[in-house]
Amino acid sequence: MRSIYTAAGALLIATHALFAQTVATAPTTPPAVAAPDWLLDQTKVIAEAKDVTTEKYPDADTVLVSEYQRTEYKADGSFVTLDDQYVKVLTEAGRKDARERAFGFDAAYGGMEILGVDVIKPSGAVTSHDPSQISKEQVSTSSMGANIFDPNEKMVVAALPGVEIGDLVHFYVRSWESKPRMQGNFADMCVLESPDPIKHCVYEYVCPKDRPLRSKALLSELKGTVTSSERTEGDKVICTWTGKDIPQLFPEPQMPDYYTVGQRLRVSTLADWKEVSRWYSKLTKPHLDTATPEMKAKVAAITNGLTTDEERIKAIFKFVSQEIRYMGITTEKDAPGYEPHDVNITFENRYGVCRDKAALLVAMLSAGSIESFPVLVNAGEKLDAEVPSISFNHAITAARGKDGTFILMDSTDESTADLLPPYLQNKSFLVATP
Repeated sequence: MRSIYTAAGALLIATHALFAQTVATAPTTPPAVAAPDWLLDQTKVIAEAKDVTTEKYPDADTVLVSEYQRTEYKADGSFVTLDDQYVKVLTEAGRKDARERAFGFDAAYGGMEILGVDVIKPSGAVTSHDPSQISKEQVSTSSMGANIFDPNEKMVVAALPGVEIGDLVHFYVRSWESKPRMQGNFADMCVLESPDPIKHCVYEYVCPKDRPLRSKALLSELKGTVTSSERTEGDKVICTWTGKDIPQLFPEPQMPDYYTVGQRLRVSTLADWKEVSRWYSKLTKPHLDTATPEMKAKVAAITNGLTTDEERIKAIFKFVSQEIRYMGITTEKDAPGYEPHDVNITFENRYGVCRDKAALLVAMLSAGSIESFPVLVNAGEKLDAEVPSISFNHAITAARGKDGTFILMDSTDESTADLLPPYLQNKSFLVATP
């Protein structure tokens, strides 16, 4: 599943990076192509669910009985996903979790809708719910703990009445991104091991023949639980991964998020990380090129009398980190959440979010004859190096030293004394070079 669903909210695997306050966008409309009624045979799934018992799964609160997720993407990177999923409730804790489901999406890029909801009793009786009557769209609060409010970061929360132990809960969901995050490219991750046992799952990608998945990896593999196949139908290449009888993952103290260490599938149309580096360099360059004479004068003033690059770097860093407040509104349209403001705007306003401050620091270092570049960072767990993507959530700056190595700097914190804070040590980062 692309998203891990919980009662409290939706944890999005597909990261929408570099967030801060953004301008809410108009709601995106569903794809024009009608969705099929279902992807799974409900009668067959109900029969399979009879074998899902507490005796067979003594440590599980719920079990993913069957899921079929089909994603079709276009050559421009836009995509539509259909997700047909059945979960069986085994315990009281599972019942409480199943009473509410949350599905997250980023309205700046796409949307989602619940197409069908059923609660199926052990007797086989099916109660179908009108999704519009049991669900509500709202702004997600998942980032507010980090002092970030993004009205485009949304979730649809569905409240299910009458769920009991032994019930089978069915959701059929369609999600889409009509505005690609990285034009001409698609990347995704599916979790194939979780705290819930997985009896059966299928993840299918319908790919344009002229824009195939160039990077594919099944990571932290549980031998014998997942098979894959590929076939061609007309101008499409269909790649399928099928999981069967995948045991549950048991969280341990201090363990990283399970979707970063458990069995997972990553796919991408990108061939290597250099493509991502060049993409972000190209995206930021027009904004870096707006440096003004006033900015250059400020650099000259704060570096006056300093004789070494190290001294000049620290002086310029101190100005950007301490004199430019961390706040802002995103107005960019090409890649909202990734694209910085023009550096002259950040300089004049004296505020910006991480990507704005990082870009300003690049421009001011360059004005001081210090070669520097924007840097994409993932502030959480390390990214999987095997498959390139744009799953970064932070932006910082790199200056190239005389020996060719990079000096990394995070100017986000207004009270920092360090060029790079401890929490960004040993993280995945990518320097954006032409």
